[in-house]
Amino acid sequence: MFGIIGIIEDATQFEEASRTHSYAEATITEFRRIWNRFIAFCRESTLSSFFLDDENNPILPLQKLPCVLFIRTITLARLVAAVDGTLRYLGPGSINNAVGALKYYGFPNQAVPPDLLRFFHNASKSQARLVARERFFNRHPVQSQGLTWKNIKRILAYARRHDPDLHCFLLNLIQSVSRGERVSNEGWACFDWIEDHLTCMLHTSKCDQAGQYSYSKQFFFSNDVDLCLVTALGKKLMTTSPENAGPFVYKSNIRNTECGPVQTFERRLKALLRSMVASGDILEDEFGVPLDSITLHSLKRSAYRFLRNFPVPPSAIKSRAEHRSGMEHTYAGRDEGPNPNDDATMGRVLAGLMHCTFCTDQFYLVPPHFSRNSASMIYYERIVPMFSSMQNPSNASSKIRFNKILPYLMAAVLHHYHCSDQGLPRLDKLFQSPMWTTQVIYRTHLYNQLQDATFVPKMHRNLCT
Repeated sequence: MFGIIGIIEDATQFEEASRTHSYAEATITEFRRIWNRFIAFCRESTLSSFFLDDENNPILPLQKLPCVLFIRTITLARLVAAVDGTLRYLGPGSINNAVGALKYYGFPNQAVPPDLLRFFHNASKSQARLVARERFFNRHPVQSQGLTWKNIKRILAYARRHDPDLHCFLLNLIQSVSRGERVSNEGWACFDWIEDHLTCMLHTSKCDQAGQYSYSKQFFFSNDVDLCLVTALGKKLMTTSPENAGPFVYKSNIRNTECGPVQTFERRLKALLRSMVASGDILEDEFGVPLDSITLHSLKRSAYRFLRNFPVPPSAIKSRAEHRSGMEHTYAGRDEGPNPNDDATMGRVLAGLMHCTFCTDQFYLVPPHFSRNSASMIYYERIVPMFSSMQNPSNASSKIRFNKILPYLMAAVLHHYHCSDQGLPRLDKLFQSPMWTTQVIYRTHLYNQLQDATFVPKMHRNLCT
């Protein structure tokens, strides 16, 4: 008797293990987030008494009506979220995720009733069909169209003047050739400074959830302020208030929004593009693609295509873009990342340093910097509002990395903005920061200690001496 019970328990445990391992950990985390939203939705509904049990939880297995109403709510929310009143640039993903979450938590180890299964199928299909229909009418079969590098630079230049946070996010996305979800998860502890460049390493990706193929991507200072990620991050440091400071670079200011950081930046990009056209900064036809088809992913695709014009192995570009690995990576040892010289070339190209990209055996660009002695004597708490918030001893990793990159980011900001506003409006957040209001004299003192950007022989690579 006890043997039979043991066999049944083993079978039950294996069945549950099979269910929990049927999706990746990140997917289950997303399902859990959606399920929590569904629970809140049911509790707030006027029909909650029909949907909930005595413990105020959804009745399992789920009924059809709450599922239909919940999917409808998501569809309406996505319609409102779209700047132009359509769903096409957001895609069908949220509906599919919601369907997956309701199946996973609403029918544990049970079959979904045929009528509800038919509704789930129709909801996903109708959303995908809407997206496909819009693409067909625009005569562009690809959802995220590529843009010329000239137009990319125009978008970045306009964003720097009108939406600095978006500019920093887009610049990071383009130069890392990453998905928006990846960039939104970046923390200050991901960044480091090695010799003449900034590095950033995220340990997992959509195609590498175990982090087996992660490596530190290289980012370079640029004299072109529109393409300088180092300066953009420095501006973010100097303009982020203590209450918005946190371990993440991009989530802190938008953590309370309804649709999340990626969708927020997606909407802001759409609004920026329409503002560019309305202001006469660019004609819609000059983009070369329908305005509504331009997404964050369009910028990643454009950067990928731009890199193909340079003598960089396709496998290196594929690694930087974090695309699914092929056999060429298996045999080439992709787990170590691309050749550092190839990654440096891509970093320089995307920072607008094409003129020094192919002579790096002899010369390289030293970014503006302080000497070690000068950097150690800077009163950061006077000029960086979020400095004290980042000195939390409980998060030693973030503190060490943050303090290491801080002088280089500040130096880049001073290099570009101390003597010129670089076209920024007077009300820009940078000019409202302590460095430009209460610490003007100290800013001049720091600028005088700055060692400016120069080209030097590669043999003299020792910075901050």
